[in-house]
Amino acid sequence: MATALVGACFPDRHPTAPAHRDLAPRPALALDPAPSQAFDLYVPPTNTAGGGLSKRSTGITIPDTAYAMIEVTGGITLGVNPASLPYCNPNCTTPQYAGQVAGPQGIGSPQSLLLVRLWAQSTVYGEYQPGMTPKAGVPYTLIAAGRFKGGAVLSVERTNLVEGYGCYAPSTLSCPPGTGGSAESQAGAYSMSGTQEVRVTPINAPTMAISAPVAGTTARTFTIRWPYLPVQTVTWYYSPNDLGPTPANYPLHWLAQVPACSNSMQCTYAPADPGRMYAALGGPGISEAVAVSRPTNAPVPTLSFVCTPASVTRGDVVTCQATVSPAVAFRVTSVDVQSDATGPLPTRTVNEDVAAGGTYSGMSGTMAATTTLSVHATTVVDGQTFTLSAIRTIPVAARSWPAYVPAGPPVAVPSRLPLWPLRIYKKFGRNSHGLDSAAINVVTIASGPNAGFSFVSPQPVFPASQIEINEALSGVGSWGAAQDGRGFWGTHARDGTPYCTQASLGLLRAEIERHEGFRLPNGTYASNSHEGIYRNKLANSDLHVQHERIVDYMATRDDVVLRASLAWLSLYHAQIVPADSALDADETREAVLRQYAGGCQFDDFYVANPLP
Repeated sequence: MATALVGACFPDRHPTAPAHRDLAPRPALALDPAPSQAFDLYVPPTNTAGGGLSKRSTGITIPDTAYAMIEVTGGITLGVNPASLPYCNPNCTTPQYAGQVAGPQGIGSPQSLLLVRLWAQSTVYGEYQPGMTPKAGVPYTLIAAGRFKGGAVLSVERTNLVEGYGCYAPSTLSCPPGTGGSAESQAGAYSMSGTQEVRVTPINAPTMAISAPVAGTTARTFTIRWPYLPVQTVTWYYSPNDLGPTPANYPLHWLAQVPACSNSMQCTYAPADPGRMYAALGGPGISEAVAVSRPTNAPVPTLSFVCTPASVTRGDVVTCQATVSPAVAFRVTSVDVQSDATGPLPTRTVNEDVAAGGTYSGMSGTMAATTTLSVHATTVVDGQTFTLSAIRTIPVAARSWPAYVPAGPPVAVPSRLPLWPLRIYKKFGRNSHGLDSAAINVVTIASGPNAGFSFVSPQPVFPASQIEINEALSGVGSWGAAQDGRGFWGTHARDGTPYCTQASLGLLRAEIERHEGFRLPNGTYASNSHEGIYRNKLANSDLHVQHERIVDYMATRDDVVLRASLAWLSLYHAQIVPADSALDADETREAVLRQYAGGCQFDDFYVANPLP
């Protein structure tokens, strides 16, 4: 921010003014939605002994009847004007009080040195002066707020300054004889310098809210809101039968006052006829601030927020619409969202304008969880701003997913089991089953009440189990071929028990197929089979319920898949694995296997000495 010299000073202190300081008129300030605007005020120097600084426009124009906050900040310094030295007697070569608040009498102390004024362009209303005047050596901030009828131009002006001249004497303002002529023809003994910044911020007019009539009476409570400068005086007026639009320059002095409410920001009053309440606000720095109620017989606008259908199942789409009655333009400012799956979520800023009679449908979309929406809007009716809210809860029911059943009977697949199954590997068969993560589909909602939510859909499918039967039970490999009814040494029995034959392997294979869980001829699965255990545990678990209820917010697909997979693995390790292990411990003992094979003796020489 540049320095500006004010008062009597030499032009060569600042020989050239910066080009950007040109104070050509600026466009009228737009109030909505303009941000604050800041301006540096530059005042060119002058060497006029008596003229000093006259009224000088900043070029900032406040529109007619607009409300604005004006802040002027800066400071003032007093100094010696070198141009006065040739005329100066010894008493003024070194000013005693330069730069201090209490200057010598010739500076006009303790009167003001600089005044910032708002000059109205209308001769009816004259000028407006903020309630504080800066003095030398003291940083200052002047604040004014209000509306300015007829428009206004912001200016700065030096007032009440009596300068000392070259003939300065502490006790008189008259030049002694023989000092060079009249004081007005000589340079001022003192100069002023300083920097001022002017900031203009659009603000809202005062608003007046009306309560509903007190039951059984016509009394209403009128409440003023204006969060800017402190209000010290309030004069209330009531205008009966005043039901049309309010003129910008309404003549309040024509109306009858309501003295019982004087100097209060709230007034309870029982009007005899429909009309409007007016209030004139005053205080330091307030130019004019008038709060106006809407007609007392006008309906209060209400916000309606409806979602259809009223309740949905997870994954269904709802259409939510917000309207205002009576049909006026409104702005949806924000929506608060709270879900039973997540709790409160960050407020969603909307700021969408809706024309009169229009509908806001920005909260429509797919639903994942029961959600409560709080829609907030504003509207202006008859000059009064209303803040409206409406709440709607959208119940979301769970989908009716059946308990899991594998998709079809087990499928026989080529065996990858080692061909020496008895004592080394102990694997005559294997049942592979479970949930593949690739079968878990995830839906992520892009818009609407549950934007950002993810859930599992559709219900995952457990694929058919895959069963492998060791090919050694079909005579493949050295162990399988060795089961030919003879031992290694050619004998047909050991310890009185005959050796197993290929027919014996056939009997054992049938039991292994039952053990792993191929479907029985009657269409069921043996309870003492891995497939039977698997299907029984799935059917009697709530895994389908757990999967249906998985709802995440701001999660990736992998996050949701992981939750579903962990639910399955929890069931698998907690219930299926222990039951499978118990079955194997009982049925894979050699004595049981020999019984399944018809009670014969296995020729396991090739197991103890496997061939390549």
